[in-house]
Amino acid sequence: MAKSAGNGDRHEEPTADKALGARSAPEDTPDTTSEPSATGSAQGDPAPHFAIERIFIRDLSFESPKAPEVFSLRGRPPEIKLDVHTRARLVERIEGQAQNTDRFEVVLTLTLKAVTDNDGDLMIVEVQQAGIFHIRGMDAPTRRRALAVVCPATLFPYAREAIDSVVIKGGFPPAAFNPVNFEAIYARALAEEQGSGVRSPS
Repeated sequence: MAKSAGNGDRHEEPTADKALGARSAPEDTPDTTSEPSATGSAQGDPAPHFAIERIFIRDLSFESPKAPEVFSLRGRPPEIKLDVHTRARLVERIEGQAQNTDRFEVVLTLTLKAVTDNDGDLMIVEVQQAGIFHIRGMDAPTRRRALAVVCPATLFPYAREAIDSVVIKGGFPPAAFNPVNFEAIYARALAEEQGSGVRSPS
């Protein structure tokens, strides 16, 4: 299949209570805990904390509306279109002696389509890759970045693997699509907020 012509993206900001953040973690090898960031209090507060509780698939669907004729089509390879959507919600607040720990669910939704001008949608696959993350002891802007950038980037390799697996089982070659730059998506969302005068949750 042809490489992606570009990514559509949407990000839905968390509406949870305002408290925490986390630092960036490696995309493909997420650790269950992270080192403290530089945002901890200078007055000896407990160190910031970010941890992965679990990663799981919330929903997975596959459609091949032109099968089996699609396997006999000739001509230009289909265009691969990828739409990206993330959302986060507070699941639970765990009270601690020094600080509370927030359990967030973050869901990364990838919708991939293989499309041709003459035949329309040849294949549609959508995965909702989710994770439960623990966040504690960080300021609100850093927490917001963790939910918008670090968590989706952690989930992305799992979502891509799920898509490739179901696409191959559907009789198609693995879908070639570019990595998603969640940092750029987040920066663009912040710029749009500043331009419109909308205040982000803090």
